[in-house]
Amino acid sequence: MGLILWKRGNRYLSVKIKNEMQMQYKGKGGKLIRKLTVILVLSAVFGYRMAIAAEDTLSQRFEDLERKVEAMQEPFLTMQGDVENLKKLKLSGYMQVRFDYADSAKSGLDNEAKNSSISAFGNNFYIRRARFKVTYEPSPLNSKYVFYFNFGRSGFPTILEAYAQLYKKFLPDGSIGADLTFGQFNVPFGYEIEYSSSKRDFGERSQAENALFPGERDRGVNLNFGFSQPTLPFDWKINFALLQGKGIGTGSSDWQDFTKAKDMIGRTRFNYKNYYLGFSYYYGQTYVEPVPFSSVWTDTNQDLVVDSGEVTYTQAKNSDLFDKVRSGVDAQLYFDLLPFGGTALRGEYYQGFGVGSKDSRFQGYYAWFSQQITTKFGLAYRFDRWDPNARENAKGDRVDQHDFVFHYYWDSNTRISFEYVMPKDELDPALAGDKDRKDNVFRVQTLFVF
Repeated sequence: MGLILWKRGNRYLSVKIKNEMQMQYKGKGGKLIRKLTVILVLSAVFGYRMAIAAEDTLSQRFEDLERKVEAMQEPFLTMQGDVENLKKLKLSGYMQVRFDYADSAKSGLDNEAKNSSISAFGNNFYIRRARFKVTYEPSPLNSKYVFYFNFGRSGFPTILEAYAQLYKKFLPDGSIGADLTFGQFNVPFGYEIEYSSSKRDFGERSQAENALFPGERDRGVNLNFGFSQPTLPFDWKINFALLQGKGIGTGSSDWQDFTKAKDMIGRTRFNYKNYYLGFSYYYGQTYVEPVPFSSVWTDTNQDLVVDSGEVTYTQAKNSDLFDKVRSGVDAQLYFDLLPFGGTALRGEYYQGFGVGSKDSRFQGYYAWFSQQITTKFGLAYRFDRWDPNARENAKGDRVDQHDFVFHYYWDSNTRISFEYVMPKDELDPALAGDKDRKDNVFRVQTLFVF
């Protein structure tokens, strides 16, 4: 016979007994054996039911856990996508805090300095540059988008750069490629313009660069090609740019350029190991607005009568277009001259015409020496010449400037610089009493980079 002790669904526990005699026990221990048998059978039934219950509970817990994990998966994937997008976003910037001490400083009076990089009243604490850049690069091989802001001496944020840059590799190894930039960006002329102020030894760029490219930036498109074939002994870059022509540092809020044709730039650059050589050419036009005829009467003797010599006439002039041409060559050499730090020599030469007037011819250049002294110190010197009127018969316009600077690197993000600027004016022998302006400046600058 079969005895079912417990049943649940398709699962059950049973004891099969062949006949009743098997349940009979003889002897004095028969009754005890029967009791032990019942206890063992009941224990087996109870243990089996407990195991089944535990199995059901554990299975339920696994199912609940699985549902919770699935519920968490969707927000996790969303967060993972957000993290990937954040990896494509780069924030950077720097700040220059300065104190300028001019040797001509007088309380309440302008000093004699005419250089725009020198404070008008001599001694000042100020923030020369405070810049913040946002770069989004969805794919390092395809495109990049940049917004670059300045919070400088004016205290108001201005857009320095806003552009999109598209990349194209023509060979799998990237040895031949191109990029197209459109928006507002650095003028691709020479070396100094595109070299960041956060890295430059000196507080300001050269005189020629400041005069020829105020603001260092313009709006337009720039196409750049790069070649770095192993078969060539050097790397080669060439670019062509079409620009608005007005720049962003003209002091005018009007961004429009009133010339029909846009300005053009061509540049080529060669790199052999640690030596660089570049050539640049710029062509554009400047529009001169017409001047109407006008007269101004000044009653010098206050007799309310128009007397001879009291009226000033301005003759009418038609509008005009004149060419502005700039050409330049630049070179940079990097080597280990001394055992305790790297040495760099840089230079650039500019010439052309069309600055300020139709017939003006200009010339300028600089020579720049840098020496690193271990990882904590550095020094540099620059000779900088600018002549806005370089004709042989023109005297008194040239300025030769000497810049001396010593750096102390507080850490990898902070540099403290001590700079002495010495401009020296060309004297005009035709002017009696002509003398060099008293406009030397001692500058202390702290640079923070992140």
